[in-house]
Amino acid sequence: SLRRQPPPCASLRADSGRVVPHGFGNFQEETIVPFLNIRFSQCAALRETRTGVWGPSAPNGARGGAPHPAARGPALPWRPSLRTPSAMMATPDVVLLFSGGLDSILAARVLVAQGLTVRCLHCVSPFFGEPGAVPRWQRLYGLDIDVADVGGEFAALLRQRPAHGFGKALNPCVDCKILLLRAARRHMEAVGAKFLASGEVLGQRPMSQRLDTLHLIPREAGVRGLLLRPLCARHLPPTEAEASGLVDRERLLGISGRGRSDQLALAREFGLAEIPTPGGGCRLTERENARRYWCALTRLSAGAPAGGPTARDFRLAGTGRQYWREAGGRWHWLCVGRNNRDNERLAGAAGPEDALLRLVG
Repeated sequence: SLRRQPPPCASLRADSGRVVPHGFGNFQEETIVPFLNIRFSQCAALRETRTGVWGPSAPNGARGGAPHPAARGPALPWRPSLRTPSAMMATPDVVLLFSGGLDSILAARVLVAQGLTVRCLHCVSPFFGEPGAVPRWQRLYGLDIDVADVGGEFAALLRQRPAHGFGKALNPCVDCKILLLRAARRHMEAVGAKFLASGEVLGQRPMSQRLDTLHLIPREAGVRGLLLRPLCARHLPPTEAEASGLVDRERLLGISGRGRSDQLALAREFGLAEIPTPGGGCRLTERENARRYWCALTRLSAGAPAGGPTARDFRLAGTGRQYWREAGGRWHWLCVGRNNRDNERLAGAAGPEDALLRLVG
Protein backbone atom coordinates (compact mmCIF):
# COMPACT_ATOMS: atom_id res chain seq x y z
CA SER A 1 0.00 0.00 0.00
CA LEU A 2 1.09 3.59 -0.52
CA ARG A 3 2.76 5.39 2.33
CA ARG A 4 2.03 9.03 3.08
CA GLN A 5 5.42 10.20 4.40
CA PRO A 6 7.24 11.05 2.25
CA PRO A 7 4.48 11.44 -0.39
CA PRO A 8 4.88 8.37 -2.56
CA CYS A 9 4.94 8.34 -6.30
CA ALA A 10 3.79 5.31 -8.24
CA SER A 11 4.04 4.25 -11.84
CA LEU A 12 1.34 1.86 -13.08
CA ARG A 13 1.49 0.06 -16.39
CA ALA A 14 -0.48 -2.68 -18.12
CA ASP A 15 1.33 -4.88 -20.60
CA SER A 16 0.61 -8.15 -22.30
CA GLY A 17 3.15 -10.90 -22.59
CA ARG A 18 4.04 -14.49 -21.86
CA VAL A 19 5.88 -15.50 -18.72
CA VAL A 20 9.16 -17.30 -19.32
CA PRO A 21 9.91 -19.81 -16.54
CA HIS A 22 12.62 -18.48 -14.26
CA GLY A 23 14.14 -18.92 -10.84
CA PHE A 24 13.78 -15.49 -9.35
CA GLY A 25 10.38 -16.00 -7.71
CA ASN A 26 7.38 -13.67 -7.51
CA PHE A 27 6.72 -10.42 -5.73
CA GLN A 28 3.91 -9.63 -3.32
CA GLU A 29 0.70 -8.93 -5.20
CA GLU A 30 -2.17 -8.82 -2.74
CA THR A 31 -1.82 -5.11 -1.97
CA ILE A 32 -2.51 -3.98 -5.52
CA VAL A 33 -5.55 -6.00 -6.54
CA PRO A 34 -7.78 -2.84 -6.59
CA PHE A 35 -5.39 -1.24 -9.07
CA LEU A 36 -5.33 -4.13 -11.45
CA ASN A 37 -8.99 -4.84 -12.19
CA ILE A 38 -9.05 -1.88 -14.58
CA ARG A 39 -7.69 -1.08 -17.97
CA PHE A 40 -4.91 1.45 -18.46
CA SER A 41 -7.37 4.03 -19.86
CA GLN A 42 -9.28 3.94 -16.56
CA CYS A 43 -6.30 4.88 -14.38
CA ALA A 44 -7.51 8.46 -14.16
CA ALA A 45 -10.75 7.40 -12.52
CA LEU A 46 -8.80 5.18 -10.19
CA ARG A 47 -6.74 8.09 -8.97
CA GLU A 48 -9.78 10.23 -8.26
CA THR A 49 -11.62 7.39 -6.52
CA ARG A 50 -8.80 6.25 -4.26
CA THR A 51 -7.12 9.53 -3.36
CA GLY A 52 -9.49 12.32 -4.44
CA VAL A 53 -6.46 14.08 -5.90
CA TRP A 54 -4.83 14.01 -9.29
CA GLY A 55 -1.10 13.82 -9.44
CA PRO A 56 1.13 15.20 -10.53
CA SER A 57 -1.06 18.26 -11.14
CA ALA A 58 -1.43 19.50 -14.68
CA PRO A 59 -0.66 23.19 -15.35
CA ASN A 60 -3.35 25.63 -14.18
CA GLY A 61 -5.16 22.86 -12.33
CA ALA A 62 -6.25 21.09 -15.51
CA ARG A 63 -7.25 17.45 -15.27
CA GLY A 64 -7.31 14.69 -17.83
CA GLY A 65 -4.97 12.69 -20.01
CA ALA A 66 -1.34 11.91 -19.26
CA PRO A 67 0.63 14.00 -16.76
CA HIS A 68 2.10 17.14 -18.25
CA PRO A 69 5.86 16.74 -19.00
CA ALA A 70 6.66 19.67 -16.76
CA ALA A 71 5.05 17.85 -13.85
CA ARG A 72 7.06 14.67 -14.17
CA GLY A 73 9.77 15.91 -11.85
CA PRO A 74 13.52 16.04 -12.43
CA ALA A 75 15.31 13.75 -14.80
CA LEU A 76 17.22 10.81 -13.39
CA PRO A 77 20.10 12.36 -11.46
CA TRP A 78 22.57 9.82 -12.82
CA ARG A 79 21.63 10.03 -16.50
CA PRO A 80 24.81 11.32 -18.18
CA SER A 81 25.43 13.92 -20.81
CA LEU A 82 28.27 13.09 -23.14
CA ARG A 83 31.13 15.44 -23.75
CA THR A 84 32.03 15.65 -27.40
CA PRO A 85 35.61 14.96 -28.54
CA SER A 86 35.99 18.62 -29.53
CA ALA A 87 35.50 19.59 -25.89
CA MET A 88 38.76 17.92 -24.93
CA MET A 89 42.09 19.67 -25.24
CA ALA A 90 44.70 16.98 -25.93
CA THR A 91 44.46 14.06 -28.33
CA PRO A 92 44.90 10.98 -26.14
CA ASP A 93 47.20 8.07 -26.82
CA VAL A 94 44.81 5.57 -25.26
CA VAL A 95 41.17 5.20 -24.27
CA LEU A 96 40.84 3.18 -21.07
CA LEU A 97 37.62 1.56 -19.84
CA PHE A 98 37.17 3.03 -16.37
CA SER A 99 34.76 1.61 -13.79
CA GLY A 100 35.99 3.67 -10.85
CA GLY A 101 37.37 0.55 -9.15
CA LEU A 102 40.95 0.11 -7.99
CA ASP A 103 42.08 -1.96 -10.99
CA SER A 104 40.99 0.60 -13.57
CA ILE A 105 42.59 3.42 -11.56
CA LEU A 106 45.89 1.53 -11.37
CA ALA A 107 45.79 0.62 -15.08
CA ALA A 108 45.43 4.29 -15.92
CA ARG A 109 48.26 5.32 -13.59
CA VAL A 110 50.59 2.63 -14.99
CA LEU A 111 50.13 4.10 -18.48
CA VAL A 112 50.41 7.70 -17.27
CA ALA A 113 53.72 6.72 -15.63
CA GLN A 114 54.99 5.85 -19.11
CA GLY A 115 54.26 9.38 -20.31
CA LEU A 116 51.11 8.45 -22.22
CA THR A 117 48.03 10.65 -22.44
CA VAL A 118 45.13 8.60 -21.09
CA ARG A 119 41.46 9.31 -21.71
CA CYS A 120 39.22 7.24 -19.44
CA LEU A 121 35.76 6.16 -20.55
CA HIS A 122 33.15 5.50 -17.86
CA CYS A 123 30.17 3.59 -19.27
CA VAL A 124 26.77 3.78 -17.58
CA SER A 125 23.51 1.85 -17.90
CA PRO A 126 20.56 1.07 -15.60
CA PHE A 127 22.75 -1.64 -14.05
CA PHE A 128 26.13 -0.01 -13.50
CA GLY A 129 27.96 3.29 -13.59
CA GLU A 130 28.25 6.38 -11.37
CA PRO A 131 28.54 9.47 -13.57
CA GLY A 132 27.92 11.68 -10.56
CA ALA A 133 31.23 10.47 -9.12
CA VAL A 134 33.29 11.49 -12.16
CA PRO A 135 34.29 15.00 -10.91
CA ARG A 136 35.42 13.47 -7.64
CA TRP A 137 37.46 10.77 -9.39
CA GLN A 138 39.09 13.38 -11.58
CA ARG A 139 40.05 15.40 -8.54
CA LEU A 140 41.27 12.41 -6.49
CA TYR A 141 43.22 10.57 -9.17
CA GLY A 142 44.15 13.28 -11.67
CA LEU A 143 42.48 11.49 -14.58
CA ASP A 144 40.58 12.75 -17.61
CA ILE A 145 37.23 10.91 -17.75
CA ASP A 146 34.47 10.87 -20.36
CA VAL A 147 31.02 9.32 -19.81
CA ALA A 148 29.13 7.13 -22.29
CA ASP A 149 25.55 5.92 -21.86
CA VAL A 150 25.29 2.33 -23.16
CA GLY A 151 21.90 1.65 -21.59
CA GLY A 152 20.07 1.25 -24.90
CA GLU A 153 22.62 -1.23 -26.25
CA PHE A 154 22.60 -3.16 -22.98
CA ALA A 155 18.80 -3.41 -22.97
CA ALA A 156 18.95 -4.78 -26.52
CA LEU A 157 21.56 -7.33 -25.41
CA LEU A 158 19.26 -8.60 -22.65
CA ARG A 159 16.21 -8.69 -24.94
CA GLN A 160 18.07 -10.85 -27.45
CA ARG A 161 19.68 -12.95 -24.70
CA PRO A 162 23.49 -12.95 -24.39
CA ALA A 163 25.34 -15.29 -26.74
CA HIS A 164 27.71 -16.37 -23.95
CA GLY A 165 25.05 -16.84 -21.30
CA PHE A 166 24.49 -15.49 -17.81
CA GLY A 167 26.54 -15.87 -14.66
CA LYS A 168 25.13 -16.86 -11.27
CA ALA A 169 22.36 -14.28 -11.51
CA LEU A 170 21.40 -12.19 -14.55
CA ASN A 171 24.91 -10.99 -15.35
CA PRO A 172 26.03 -11.46 -18.98
CA CYS A 173 29.67 -10.66 -18.13
CA VAL A 174 31.34 -11.84 -21.34
CA ASP A 175 28.80 -10.18 -23.64
CA CYS A 176 28.89 -7.07 -21.46
CA LYS A 177 32.65 -6.72 -21.88
CA ILE A 178 32.31 -7.20 -25.63
CA LEU A 179 29.68 -4.45 -25.73
CA LEU A 180 31.81 -2.07 -23.66
CA LEU A 181 34.87 -2.62 -25.82
CA ARG A 182 32.90 -1.91 -28.97
CA ALA A 183 31.75 1.35 -27.40
CA ALA A 184 35.34 2.10 -26.37
CA ARG A 185 36.58 1.50 -29.91
CA ARG A 186 34.04 3.96 -31.30
CA HIS A 187 35.20 6.49 -28.72
CA MET A 188 38.85 5.76 -29.55
CA GLU A 189 38.21 6.50 -33.21
CA ALA A 190 36.23 9.64 -32.36
CA VAL A 191 38.99 11.16 -30.21
CA GLY A 192 41.91 9.94 -32.35
CA ALA A 193 43.51 7.62 -29.79
CA LYS A 194 45.90 4.84 -30.87
CA PHE A 195 44.83 1.92 -28.69
CA LEU A 196 42.54 0.72 -25.90
CA ALA A 197 43.22 -0.43 -22.34
CA SER A 198 41.33 -1.93 -19.42
CA GLY A 199 42.02 -2.85 -15.81
CA GLU A 200 41.27 -6.56 -16.16
CA VAL A 201 43.36 -9.05 -14.18
CA LEU A 202 43.84 -12.66 -15.24
CA GLY A 203 41.84 -15.02 -13.01
CA GLN A 204 40.13 -12.33 -10.95
CA ARG A 205 36.62 -12.90 -12.29
CA PRO A 206 35.42 -16.48 -12.85
CA MET A 207 33.38 -15.73 -15.97
CA SER A 208 35.01 -12.93 -17.94
CA GLN A 209 38.65 -12.95 -16.81
CA ARG A 210 39.72 -16.53 -17.46
CA LEU A 211 42.57 -16.91 -19.92
CA ASP A 212 40.29 -18.25 -22.67
CA THR A 213 37.78 -15.42 -22.32
CA LEU A 214 40.53 -12.81 -22.21
CA HIS A 215 41.37 -13.98 -25.74
CA LEU A 216 37.75 -14.44 -26.88
CA ILE A 217 36.46 -11.03 -25.81
CA PRO A 218 38.76 -8.78 -27.88
CA ARG A 219 38.36 -11.06 -30.88
CA GLU A 220 34.56 -10.80 -30.84
CA ALA A 221 34.63 -7.09 -29.98
CA GLY A 222 36.83 -6.35 -33.00
CA VAL A 223 39.70 -4.96 -30.91
CA ARG A 224 42.21 -7.80 -31.16
CA GLY A 225 45.69 -6.32 -31.04
CA LEU A 226 44.31 -2.95 -29.90
CA LEU A 227 43.45 -3.89 -26.31
CA LEU A 228 46.18 -3.65 -23.69
CA ARG A 229 45.66 -4.91 -20.14
CA PRO A 230 48.47 -3.21 -18.20
CA LEU A 231 47.98 -5.10 -14.93
CA CYS A 232 48.30 -8.61 -16.41
CA ALA A 233 50.05 -7.91 -19.73
CA ARG A 234 52.98 -10.21 -18.93
CA HIS A 235 50.61 -13.20 -19.08
CA LEU A 236 49.29 -12.24 -22.53
CA PRO A 237 50.78 -11.85 -26.02
CA PRO A 238 52.20 -8.40 -26.89
CA THR A 239 49.73 -5.92 -28.37
CA GLU A 240 50.34 -3.56 -31.29
CA ALA A 241 51.10 -0.70 -28.90
CA GLU A 242 53.84 -2.78 -27.28
CA ALA A 243 55.24 -4.07 -30.55
CA SER A 244 55.50 -0.54 -31.95
CA GLY A 245 57.37 0.72 -28.89
CA LEU A 246 54.62 3.14 -27.88
CA VAL A 247 54.30 1.17 -24.62
CA ASP A 248 57.27 -0.35 -22.78
CA ARG A 249 56.25 -3.92 -22.04
CA GLU A 250 58.98 -4.25 -19.40
CA ARG A 251 57.17 -1.66 -17.30
CA LEU A 252 53.85 -3.50 -17.42
CA LEU A 253 52.74 -6.00 -14.79
CA GLY A 254 51.92 -9.69 -14.44
CA ILE A 255 49.25 -9.71 -11.72
CA SER A 256 46.90 -12.69 -11.59
CA GLY A 257 44.39 -14.27 -9.22
CA ARG A 258 41.68 -12.95 -6.95
CA GLY A 259 43.86 -11.44 -4.23
CA ARG A 260 44.45 -7.71 -3.89
CA SER A 261 47.85 -7.56 -2.22
CA ASP A 262 49.69 -6.63 -5.42
CA GLN A 263 47.15 -3.95 -6.26
CA LEU A 264 47.25 -2.49 -2.75
CA ALA A 265 51.04 -2.34 -2.85
CA LEU A 266 50.88 -0.57 -6.21
CA ALA A 267 48.29 1.87 -4.87
CA ARG A 268 50.64 2.77 -2.02
CA GLU A 269 53.49 3.18 -4.49
CA PHE A 270 51.41 5.62 -6.52
CA GLY A 271 50.28 7.39 -3.36
CA LEU A 272 46.56 7.16 -4.10
CA ALA A 273 44.60 9.49 -1.86
CA GLU A 274 41.75 6.99 -1.58
CA ILE A 275 41.58 3.25 -2.30
CA PRO A 276 38.13 2.01 -3.42
CA THR A 277 36.70 -0.98 -1.61
CA PRO A 278 36.28 -4.16 -3.69
CA GLY A 279 32.91 -4.88 -5.22
CA GLY A 280 31.30 -6.06 -8.43
CA GLY A 281 29.57 -2.75 -9.14
CA CYS A 282 26.90 -4.38 -11.34
CA ARG A 283 23.35 -4.81 -10.05
CA LEU A 284 22.79 -7.78 -12.35
CA THR A 285 25.19 -9.85 -10.25
CA GLU A 286 22.98 -9.43 -7.16
CA ARG A 287 20.17 -11.96 -7.02
CA GLU A 288 17.61 -9.67 -5.38
CA ASN A 289 18.13 -6.99 -8.03
CA ALA A 290 18.20 -9.62 -10.78
CA ARG A 291 14.69 -10.72 -9.79
CA ARG A 292 13.45 -7.20 -10.47
CA TYR A 293 15.00 -7.02 -13.91
CA TRP A 294 13.97 -10.57 -14.86
CA CYS A 295 10.31 -9.72 -14.32
CA ALA A 296 10.60 -6.73 -16.66
CA LEU A 297 12.56 -8.79 -19.18
CA THR A 298 10.04 -11.62 -19.36
CA ARG A 299 6.72 -9.87 -18.74
CA LEU A 300 6.80 -6.69 -20.78
CA SER A 301 5.19 -6.93 -24.17
CA ALA A 302 7.25 -8.46 -26.96
CA GLY A 303 5.02 -6.46 -29.33
CA ALA A 304 6.40 -3.14 -28.08
CA PRO A 305 8.35 -1.02 -30.61
CA ALA A 306 11.66 -2.13 -29.09
CA GLY A 307 10.55 -5.77 -28.94
CA GLY A 308 10.63 -5.79 -25.14
CA PRO A 309 11.87 -3.66 -22.24
CA THR A 310 13.98 -0.59 -22.91
CA ALA A 311 16.67 1.00 -20.77
CA ARG A 312 13.98 3.25 -19.25
CA ASP A 313 11.93 0.17 -18.32
CA PHE A 314 14.94 -1.34 -16.57
CA ARG A 315 15.47 1.92 -14.67
CA LEU A 316 11.89 1.72 -13.46
CA ALA A 317 12.40 -1.92 -12.50
CA GLY A 318 15.36 -0.95 -10.33
CA THR A 319 13.46 1.74 -8.43
CA GLY A 320 11.19 1.44 -5.43
CA ARG A 321 8.92 -1.49 -4.61
CA GLN A 322 7.84 -3.68 -7.51
CA TYR A 323 4.47 -5.38 -7.86
CA TRP A 324 3.21 -7.53 -10.74
CA ARG A 325 -0.19 -9.05 -11.38
CA GLU A 326 -1.65 -10.98 -14.30
CA ALA A 327 -5.31 -10.30 -15.08
CA GLY A 328 -7.25 -10.93 -18.26
CA GLY A 329 -4.21 -12.23 -20.07
CA ARG A 330 -2.25 -9.02 -19.43
CA TRP A 331 0.54 -8.22 -17.03
CA HIS A 332 0.09 -5.14 -14.86
CA TRP A 333 3.07 -3.47 -13.23
CA LEU A 334 3.16 -1.12 -10.26
CA CYS A 335 6.28 0.67 -8.98
CA VAL A 336 5.97 2.46 -5.62
CA GLY A 337 8.52 4.95 -4.34
CA ARG A 338 9.81 4.32 -0.82
CA ASN A 339 11.33 7.75 -0.25
CA ASN A 340 11.92 11.08 -1.97
CA ARG A 341 14.86 9.75 -3.96
CA ASP A 342 12.72 6.91 -5.35
CA ASN A 343 9.93 9.37 -6.11
CA GLU A 344 12.24 11.59 -8.14
CA ARG A 345 13.58 8.62 -10.08
CA LEU A 346 10.08 7.32 -10.83
CA ALA A 347 8.94 10.75 -11.99
CA GLY A 348 11.98 11.06 -14.24
CA ALA A 349 11.68 7.58 -15.71
CA ALA A 350 7.91 7.45 -16.31
CA GLY A 351 6.96 7.50 -19.97
CA PRO A 352 3.83 8.36 -21.99
CA GLU A 353 2.48 4.82 -21.55
CA ASP A 354 2.71 5.05 -17.75
CA ALA A 355 0.20 6.47 -15.29
CA LEU A 356 2.03 8.53 -12.68
CA LEU A 357 0.19 8.69 -9.35
CA ARG A 358 1.03 10.98 -6.45
CA LEU A 359 -0.59 10.68 -3.02
CA VAL A 360 -0.93 14.00 -1.21
CA GLY A 361 -2.59 15.14 1.97
